[in-house]
Amino acid sequence: MVSLFENFIDLIFPPRCVICKKKSSKIICEDCLGKIEYLKPPICGVCGKPWDKYFEGNLCEDCAKGGAPFSMARSVALYDGMLKEAIHKFKFDGKRKIAPYLSRLLVAYLQYGDIPIKELDVVIPVPLAKKREKQRGYNQSKLLAEGIARHYSIPLDDASLKKIKDITPQFELSRKERLQNIRGAFRSSPIAGKNILLIDDIYTTGATAREAATALKAAGANNVYVLTLARAVED
Repeated sequence: MVSLFENFIDLIFPPRCVICKKKSSKIICEDCLGKIEYLKPPICGVCGKPWDKYFEGNLCEDCAKGGAPFSMARSVALYDGMLKEAIHKFKFDGKRKIAPYLSRLLVAYLQYGDIPIKELDVVIPVPLAKKREKQRGYNQSKLLAEGIARHYSIPLDDASLKKIKDITPQFELSRKERLQNIRGAFRSSPIAGKNILLIDDIYTTGATAREAATALKAAGANNVYVLTLARAVED
């Protein structure tokens, strides 16, 4: 009966791609998925930033100075065009059904990228403040992390890392303000000796990833690898 009802609804209201609105059996159609601008080398060996004229060898200007709390940060694609729109709908328009499609991009990256997947002990999503998660109804990073944990049979830990400070949304701030705003926002319970895959949706200045990784390292983590869907490149 349910299947018949769903077929009837699809006949009257044909399913459409949430991005281009064309008729599609998938939430994101193949044409839109084909427009993703995947990140390609050369990139910074530590934070994954696309190459620019300020690189020193294989490191960006910031990472050449040292001090990154994570072992490696990587992003699947540029935060632009179709992917930017998909993430916006996922985060702010309640389109949580997009999660499996976006999570598959992360799964595929791990299969062919340079993060040592076989060495990972646990997958941890970057947490939201309780108030913000309640308003949104879900943590988008957790939904992405669940797909990775399930596919690779790696334990998901959404309890150890906590956001203890409700901050101004990072996208509303300048680079300098972001670095100050996020400081001390995370705390982790003991997680000694673990190799961690930290999942988030967007890497911009790296302030969030750095603070979260710093909290995990302070709690005894061995290596922290950061993976995000998108990389926003600042001017």
